[in-house]
Amino acid sequence: SVGLQNRRSRVRSLPPLPLKEKELKMKTTPAQFVRQVKQEISKVTWPTRAETMQGTLTVIVMSVVLALFLFLIDLVFAAMIRLILGG
Repeated sequence: SVGLQNRRSRVRSLPPLPLKEKELKMKTTPAQFVRQVKQEISKVTWPTRAETMQGTLTVIVMSVVLALFLFLIDLVFAAMIRLILGG
């Protein structure tokens, strides 16, 4: 039977879809590619300077908070291990 992949498990796959003539002939030259990239980039909504600064500040603050949290957890675990091992 057509598309039978594994006779024991009776798994079938669909035959591939036929490509249209247009899809077969479509080749993009490097110049067309660059033009398309420029068009797509012009559609992007870039963040304002204020939004960029706010996002950067948020990342820095959260990184510092996480570092302090991990430092404190490390101190607690180190103290517990010293207590258990008697050091």
